[in-house]
Amino acid sequence: MIQEQQSSTTWCYTFTETLISGNTGAEVYALQTALQKQGYSIASSEVQSTLFGATTKQAVIYFQNKYASEVLSPLGLSNGTGTVGLLTRTKLNQFYSCSGSSLPTTTCNPNWSCGSWASCSYGYQSRTCYDTNYCNSSTNRPSEQQSCTSTCTPSWSCGSWNTCSNNQQIRTCYDTNYCGVTTNKPSETQTCSSTCTPSWSCGSWSTCSYGYQTRSCYDTNYCGNTTDAPSQYQSCSAATCAPNWSCGSWSSCANNQQTRTCYDTNDCGDETNEPSEYQSCTSNISGNLSVDLKANGSDGTVTLVSGTSVSLTWSSANVSSCSVSSSSGTSAWSGTKATSGVVSLSVKSPDTYTITCKDSSDNSVADSVTVNVVSVDLKANGVDTLSIPYNSATAIVLTWSSTGATSCTASTNIGNGYWSGSQSISGTKTLGQLSDSTIFTIACNTSSGSTVSDSVSINVTKPTASLKINGGTGPMYANYGGMATLTWSSTNATSCTASATSIDGITGWTGNASLSGSYAYVQILAKENTYTITCKDSAGNKASSSVVARMCKYDNSGAVGYFNGVYGGYENLCVNGQMTKYICISGKVAAGNTCYCKEGTSTCLTFPAE
Repeated sequence: MIQEQQSSTTWCYTFTETLISGNTGAEVYALQTALQKQGYSIASSEVQSTLFGATTKQAVIYFQNKYASEVLSPLGLSNGTGTVGLLTRTKLNQFYSCSGSSLPTTTCNPNWSCGSWASCSYGYQSRTCYDTNYCNSSTNRPSEQQSCTSTCTPSWSCGSWNTCSNNQQIRTCYDTNYCGVTTNKPSETQTCSSTCTPSWSCGSWSTCSYGYQTRSCYDTNYCGNTTDAPSQYQSCSAATCAPNWSCGSWSSCANNQQTRTCYDTNDCGDETNEPSEYQSCTSNISGNLSVDLKANGSDGTVTLVSGTSVSLTWSSANVSSCSVSSSSGTSAWSGTKATSGVVSLSVKSPDTYTITCKDSSDNSVADSVTVNVVSVDLKANGVDTLSIPYNSATAIVLTWSSTGATSCTASTNIGNGYWSGSQSISGTKTLGQLSDSTIFTIACNTSSGSTVSDSVSINVTKPTASLKINGGTGPMYANYGGMATLTWSSTNATSCTASATSIDGITGWTGNASLSGSYAYVQILAKENTYTITCKDSAGNKASSSVVARMCKYDNSGAVGYFNGVYGGYENLCVNGQMTKYICISGKVAAGNTCYCKEGTSTCLTFPAE
């Protein structure tokens, strides 16, 4: 019946069935005939087998999009589904029902619609154009790129001037229009010596040593002159100098008395709170009680680095019990102890350890040993590890203090000159901007020849951004209306912005975005779609990542020839985000090779001869 209808002057068919992919039969064949009369291409293998396949579904989508106001809008749809339902059949029957109606023309003329020209970037502008009639033809397609160097005017944006350093200030300027020229570019350096007024910042005065105190002062504006520089050296007054007493061990009991020597490490010159250097030992009347306490095998004062351990050992004679105490009241050396033993203690501050032993008559004998501690503490902005964005305006201030040190030396792991050479035993230093992560170290020496050091790490961070489409970096291929998922992530960022370039503005992928996430509603509606995620940190540093999605229908049309014994035209298809190209080789059509046949040819244009 269909063949008789096709052979007549006017072909007609009344559609009554709902059709979906995978259907076969006379109604599918009639659908394919009607769509071909509308100007849409369908694979000959599907027509000969009356199969509702991929190219038939694509033609239905084109037909539905062309008459969207009648077929899709009443159902609340914006894009074709490929399913031939009631409204699609109604529209087909308006054209081809055998009840009688005039036939539309079978010629499909493209109706091109173009977006606005993008802003000028590196001398070029671009736009995207598409055919509202979906004719699958590039006839009279408008240009989508044009030169704009001569019309591109740079729009310069400059950051703030940094602080004055060595009589000079710098800033960074860039062209927001990306014209690729330096016309009227503002200056990025300026002299500031005539306008630079020092702003002095001083650390705390050190403890009094040999009657004097020191401190470190620096100019936060880095003017390079010493105008109004405050004093960094002063004599200690009695009111400000607090003695720091250090005592040796008690001597053996002689003539009912023990002695020791105490001295002020700050050399204040007064005897305020000076400990006693004599004590009675008359309780040991018989003179046969003894106890000996040592620190690291020594009776005298021992100097250690803060955080290390001291070994306390003791032995006694003619005693029945012992108790211990310390000048700092540490619980690690308190309470009762055996009459001999060994204890290892971690020391962080100076301390004097004492052991007192008694016999059964409550006669007692005691011994003490003093441990001095050498320490140094270095911090950046008050912490041991600091992370700061590249080009941040936040000042970086190093502060350090030490105990028991006589001199200190600064260094860094990259030797950049920010922090080197001799330093006072305590102070502060403000650094300029860092371009790389750096470890700052201060090493201090003691009068006994030991060395103690401390370090602080400053991590300089920059943001990163990564965008993927369907889990890959693209480009991704899809047929018209195909869906894709965008996923993104970032590091060291405080905010992200999404943007896209496409024919319809991409309302679903624009504006502020989270620092990481997923967007599963990307629909391919144009020849090429570019999606970009741009993330920045608190200092304005930016990082971007882009992916591209392309429509297979707009690539090479495929090949004409025999495939599986069937002659016909075979369009390129999208499968799992990849484009399959059909080519002719000696009259046969094969898929997946890199060359293809143009219409009317029977040999491969670029494939080597067999």
